[in-house]
Amino acid sequence: MNFPTWLSHIVKSGKVSLTTKDLEVVQIKADNKQIEFNILNKMFLKDVLDGASEENSIREKLNQFKSFSLDLKDEGITFIFSYNGEPFVKIGSKAKPRFLHLVTGTDSIEIKNLQRVMKLLI
Repeated sequence: MNFPTWLSHIVKSGKVSLTTKDLEVVQIKADNKQIEFNILNKMFLKDVLDGASEENSIREKLNQFKSFSLDLKDEGITFIFSYNGEPFVKIGSKAKPRFLHLVTGTDSIEIKNLQRVMKLLI
């Protein structure tokens, strides 16, 4: 069991905000096996994504993300990622992918706003 999955079993409910250099960058809310990450700073997101994996290729990073989403689904856990309160990706057990599951190759990733995802990653 990886750390985020383990953590979601420990934390049952609550809220926390993360700040860096006196700037609030993410709000995290947990409730009943669902954790919401409201990202407030685009550069923070890019730093996290760049540092999350030693893999250089986008394909390897996507495979790692896919594997993580499948782990969450197997554990009955859902992560929702939002930017300034607008959800753009849901992964795990409550993800309901539409046609994009043909692209991602899994039913554990729901891309709620593809344009938002692209803007955040570029």
